[in-house]
Amino acid sequence: MLARIVIGLAVSLICFAIAGRRFFWLSKLIRTGQNANRPWSGIRRAKEAVTAEVIEVAGQKKLLKWTVPGLAHFFTMWGFTVLLTTILEVYGALYNRDFAIPFIGRANWLAAVEDFFAVMVLVSLVVFSVIRIKNAPSRKDRASRFYGSHLGAAWAVLGMISLVIITLLVYRGAQINTGHFPFITDGVMQSETSVAANQAMTSPWAFASQIVADWLAPLGVHTNAILEAVFILLNIGVITGFLVFVSYSKHLHIFLAPLNVAFSRRPRALGGLDKTPDMDMENVTEDTVFGVGKIEDFTWKQLLDFSTCTECGRCQSVCPAWNTGKPLSPKLLIMGLRDNMFASADRLLSGSTEGAVESLVPSIIDPDVLWSCTSCGACTEECPVDIEHVDAIIDMRRYEVMMESRFPSEAGLLLRNIENQGDPWGLGNSKRTEWLSALDFEVPIIEDTIPEDIEYLYWVGCAGSLDERGRKQVESTARMLHRAGVTFGILGPREACTGDPARRMGNEYLFQEMAKANIETLN
Repeated sequence: MLARIVIGLAVSLICFAIAGRRFFWLSKLIRTGQNANRPWSGIRRAKEAVTAEVIEVAGQKKLLKWTVPGLAHFFTMWGFTVLLTTILEVYGALYNRDFAIPFIGRANWLAAVEDFFAVMVLVSLVVFSVIRIKNAPSRKDRASRFYGSHLGAAWAVLGMISLVIITLLVYRGAQINTGHFPFITDGVMQSETSVAANQAMTSPWAFASQIVADWLAPLGVHTNAILEAVFILLNIGVITGFLVFVSYSKHLHIFLAPLNVAFSRRPRALGGLDKTPDMDMENVTEDTVFGVGKIEDFTWKQLLDFSTCTECGRCQSVCPAWNTGKPLSPKLLIMGLRDNMFASADRLLSGSTEGAVESLVPSIIDPDVLWSCTSCGACTEECPVDIEHVDAIIDMRRYEVMMESRFPSEAGLLLRNIENQGDPWGLGNSKRTEWLSALDFEVPIIEDTIPEDIEYLYWVGCAGSLDERGRKQVESTARMLHRAGVTFGILGPREACTGDPARRMGNEYLFQEMAKANIETLN
């Protein structure tokens, strides 16, 4: 008994120390990021965070969009949560072979719940294995959502989780055969010689443990006692070793995902960008940096995003750029930034500013990757841990456009058209009313204030005014409003681009100038 106490505690203390040191280091690294400028205080924010934890973490809402892997992850996550009781039991068994959790430790329902989730975790691991084999990059290449992920680490995690459950069931089966299982019939003493007698006193609700006990029964009480001690230590070793492995792997999300979800924005749909640079030239100095050029320019929330990535590839599977053969994979982009964050850790933690630091683009992120993004937000919507990919991409574009003047020629033409002609195509404001010729009724063009007999101002937009496909939609909308008896007017030539394309391209200055002009017009 003394030997297993010493061994169990020694292994635990060593692993806890290694993992604790790693998590402390990670927390310091993440906190080197810039201020995220988010309102965390207040009842509303707290309610949003709690709701997100319940729906996305506990309820696994996003993961369950994909039914089979979602259910497998649901049972794995909840399996580990419920099986925390078995960790209490195994550490208690180090000191007392007859240990049971106070108050609930001998309840039949607990025996059933523990065994049920142990079995479901094993079933889920089989499901994960089949999914990974069927969708392996070696089979599907780019069509695999695991393309570019660390496959070896994923299989190692599946193996370690399997060992946690297997060692758990083996030592519980051995406990049944030795009469030291927590879930026994009250008032019955264990037998030192009869496995059958010990099994007879055990709660039948621990069905999986009982099956393992039946397999081990022919070995006798003495051998089962040895197996009990050995597998208790193995279970502790695998659990604590798994903790260390997780702290150094992509499976950090086990601990970081709840934090990332809690600190994520809760907008409707994709929402606005996380931060808006101050473009007031009176506040600009030589040290002002627009956007993100180096890893230290990201906010602490973005560094937390990078650390939380699970490499599941769901973002990659829904990305329109990736699915049309372009080089952008939201997953690989986040992984690249995470690798750069870890590679730059010494500099970030020391706060050193000495020496040249390579720009993220093109040394870490290829320009073609950066400019392939449509900023649709499908990646953010799909991500089960609420990573905000689009914000990181737009931040890097801002640096490229406003600090380095590096952007594709097509983007340059678009930005010049918006600045000079007020629309992305450079067609000019005179063509904004041409779509009216397709209507058989008159639409007022408002030149000053809105007349009292006009109920609504219809903002047509650049695409609606100038694009052939967009015009058809605008014409249909106008006819529908007319038939409904709704009086409306348009600005016509006074309308200008909202600046949204410029903002998506990273030219925040042009966007804000267009926004100010439109606000002045509307006022």
